[in-house]
Amino acid sequence: MRKTTNPSLDLHEPRQRSRWIQALAILIGVAPIYGMTIMSHVNRDRPYGLDEILFYSCVIAPIMLVVLLLLLRFLCGERFGDLNLKQACWWQDVLGGIGLTVLTLGTVFFLGPVIGRLLPSNPQSVDNMLIGLVQDPLKLALFMGPGLALGAAGFEELTRVFFLTRWWKIASGTAWRWLGVFVSAAMFGLAHLYQGPAGIANTAISRLILAIAYLRFGRVWFLIISHYLHDALQIGLFVYLIQNGLI
Repeated sequence: MRKTTNPSLDLHEPRQRSRWIQALAILIGVAPIYGMTIMSHVNRDRPYGLDEILFYSCVIAPIMLVVLLLLLRFLCGERFGDLNLKQACWWQDVLGGIGLTVLTLGTVFFLGPVIGRLLPSNPQSVDNMLIGLVQDPLKLALFMGPGLALGAAGFEELTRVFFLTRWWKIASGTAWRWLGVFVSAAMFGLAHLYQGPAGIANTAISRLILAIAYLRFGRVWFLIISHYLHDALQIGLFVYLIQNGLI
């Protein structure tokens, strides 16, 4: 893959290319999302139920996804395709997504148990979700389809690349770019506060891998594909094990 310059970027107004617009886009489009998410976890006194998780992933997250796309288009003067920093064919995105999934799942497999021994976890919300999915095939299909595709993979990865591309336009330099990668991973980890410290650490590590992959390859679709496969394979495995009485 090689780096390319998108002709549409040359058509942006100077105002839309300015640093303060990029900072404003982060403040409007990203900061409220993670601020409200983290506060809702902090102020919550009971685990999330399946219906609440489905409502967020199938309704709230897709709405916020549309808001981000509108900000990208009308505030920043860019389209979704402009977020792809390098050229690639669809099959490269698919293969890249599969390879990235192997890497993130391998990291969870090897580091997850270590992190679980070092840090406390709070798996009640996840356990409630899995049990509910096993008991209701319709909700299982809804969650594994639009819930994960839009509410998890699509929304979270668009948020990630929206933040990173705005961040990288505010200032240049390798140190600044890497700082954005780590800030992104930390935000995504804290957004999973309801899973406890172990869940935060596991999520931050896997999201750090995705952010580094975007820094290196500059492709959005292979992040979305990898994120979906990462979540779907894990949830599908646990549902299968529960259904067959293996856990």
